[in-house]
Amino acid sequence: MLNYEQSGMTIGDNTYSVTVLGNKDTKNVYKLYGEKVLRQKTLKSFIETHPKGTYIVTVAKHALTVKDGEVMDWNSNKFLPTRKIQGAYKIENKVVDNQLKLF
Repeated sequence: MLNYEQSGMTIGDNTYSVTVLGNKDTKNVYKLYGEKVLRQKTLKSFIETHPKGTYIVTVAKHALTVKDGEVMDWNSNKFLPTRKIQGAYKIENKVVDNQLKLF
């Protein structure tokens, strides 16, 4: 995914930009005995903080898609809200040419 962040991803005729989300987007900050502690976000808290957009989210031994707040996954794994987020990537469609072509 790091290579796609620099060059973009092409699927069929569509080109997508990939942004790797950092600790701010994949971890929550808690105070424990006066010290700040970073803990992995759960799938539920990730969806609450990212209600719009398309994301590829990695959890333990699995990857899934979150699109506009809805989990796109196999029915058996449809929504396990306490799964810890290990990594997240924002996927956006690059508009190459907005010009209307007649011929």
